Amino acid sequence: MTFVNILFEKKNGIGYVTVNRPKALNALTMATMEELRTAFRNALLTRWAQSQLHVAMAYADKVVGAQNREQAIIAVLTTWAEKDAASALGWIKKLPPGSLHDLALQTLVSSVAEKDPHNAMALLEGTGSPRERFQGLASSIFATWAGLDPRAAAAKAAELPPGSFRGQAFSALASGWSQTDPIAAL
Repeated sequence: MTFVNILFEKKNGIGYVTVNRPKALNALTMATMEELRTAFRNALLTRWAQSQLHVAMAYADKVVGAQNREQAIIAVLTTWAEKDAASALGWIKKLPPGSLHDLALQTLVSSVAEKDPHNAMALLEGTGSPRERFQGLASSIFATWAGLDPRAAAAKAAELPPGSFRGQAFSALASGWSQTDPIAAL
């Protein structure tokens, strides 16, 4: 999530929030207060989801305001993806088609891709959604995969049907592979 008036970062499991309005001497405005509220809510939801996943998601689903609700759901979903990607995908499949569905799927696949790009690709393929809608995921999946097992990543990319997703996969694969083994990448 991108904020305008604050900076939010996590280091070693601790969240740090900094008001970032130096030209206004860090004066608090309604917009700044809303960003603080959002940052704190999402951090708390992420933590809550670690122990009571379904309760945290039920709360997130009732957050007022479409954008706030979406951000809260994504905060919980990120934790859910780490704990049980398959059941998170089941929940996503129940969402109606639209921006929340697509964002949730992107969040899930990106989160899984960080540790297991092969499984992330399988999750994406298992949704039945057209890959072309998720071109950005090709980069995150195949860049990570290239660092772990470039030959398997290349074999999977070669199986993909022609199109922009496949092109993004090969581009990310070539970039990642050339950094770890430039000779083999040729």
